[in-house]
Amino acid sequence: MEAHGKVPEYADIELSASEMMIDERGMTPLHVAMAGTRASVEIVEALLEAFPAWASCRVASANGNGQSEGFLPLHFALQGRAPTDKDCAAVEGLIRAYPEAAASEEALDFFSLELALSTGFPVSTLRALLMSCRGRSHAPRELQLLFQCHPDDRPAGWVWLLEAPLLPAFLTVVDEEGYSVLGTLFDDAERRQDVIEALVTDANASIAKDKVHWYSWTKLVSRDQDVAILTAVLESEAADVWRLVFEARDEKGRRAIDIATPACRQALKRQVLFCGRYSFVQHSPNY
Repeated sequence: MEAHGKVPEYADIELSASEMMIDERGMTPLHVAMAGTRASVEIVEALLEAFPAWASCRVASANGNGQSEGFLPLHFALQGRAPTDKDCAAVEGLIRAYPEAAASEEALDFFSLELALSTGFPVSTLRALLMSCRGRSHAPRELQLLFQCHPDDRPAGWVWLLEAPLLPAFLTVVDEEGYSVLGTLFDDAERRQDVIEALVTDANASIAKDKVHWYSWTKLVSRDQDVAILTAVLESEAADVWRLVFEARDEKGRRAIDIATPACRQALKRQVLFCGRYSFVQHSPNY
């Protein structure tokens, strides 16, 4: 390389402009812009427009503290000082440029969401991260982080998480006592109707041939711990109860009534037998 950073004409190498600006550690200008004091959203957008591949570049070797190997620009952006509105805009720009980064582990086995939580990013940024990694195998772990790290904000601040693709994970992510995230939301009187409406919508979609659904209904009938939520769904006027019980099927083609756990099966039977208006008694007949 010459003093001014130009490749001599006689050099027998072929490097793109993007490759020429990556240092010995694998740091691109986008990494540098995000490390320490985050660059403005205008700078981030300009760098991404010129070299979009930088969003997916990882640091090849650690710094003096051994804490940055494998980092993407997004990991640098999620660390440091408390974020401003412009910081959040820059981070969300990185997510749009390389959504896979939201689901990517770095060297310390942290997830992007965990970094964002520790730094204090707002719900809008957390939503962008989580929605980018939905459907991936470790999304339940990220939901668990929300469940553990934001007890004061749950459930009022997290209704957006009831979007249909995330409902099954909300039923399977549980605390030490087996209580689901969805159960926590349901226990809040102000959020209960939101939970019911989200589940009823997805449940009714499961019996419609032309609608996408996420099997939250058949997962719900498989959990005795959430029988109170199941009962509330069955009592909703919007729920097509008979068809949900006998026609809705899981990923393996099994009917809800056939895979229901004992407590859930009793709830299903109470609702479909005599339209839920009568119950069986255990004592001896009067006559």
